Amino acid sequence: MTIIPIFKKCPVCGKKYVWNPDIGKIICPYCNGLGKPKRQKINKFGFIWGVTVMKILNFGSCNIDFVYNLDHIVAIGETETSNSMQVFPGGKGLNQSVALAKAGMEVYHAGCIGTDGEMLADVLESNGVDISNIKKVDEKQDTLLFK
Repeated sequence: MTIIPIFKKCPVCGKKYVWNPDIGKIICPYCNGLGKPKRQKINKFGFIWGVTVMKILNFGSCNIDFVYNLDHIVAIGETETSNSMQVFPGGKGLNQSVALAKAGMEVYHAGCIGTDGEMLADVLESNGVDISNIKKVDEKQDTLLFK
């Protein structure tokens, strides 16, 4: 069974939201039909599900992923030069926080990042995650793990 979201526009505040026909009522989750915001912080992606939104505190890892492009898989004892290297934000915690924020949840991420991890905080913040619980420490990550 495919669920097709029904988008409604509030006649009072003009915000767009997803309406669940099973609930039966069309009440704007932003303003309750009163024209004033129901909560302080509204997700920048333009809509949330038409139900009460809970706050989520995520304690999770934030990593900088280095991806190397090689001509072939390296054999034991072989040294290979990479063709290119790409850097991506990652880590299970960061990915969860971003996904939840994009789904309309109010997300707070907690943890520590080093001096080289400013990019991670920027990614979280630009995706609507509150980073006030992230501590910036004066250390640089120097451990690399290859599997």
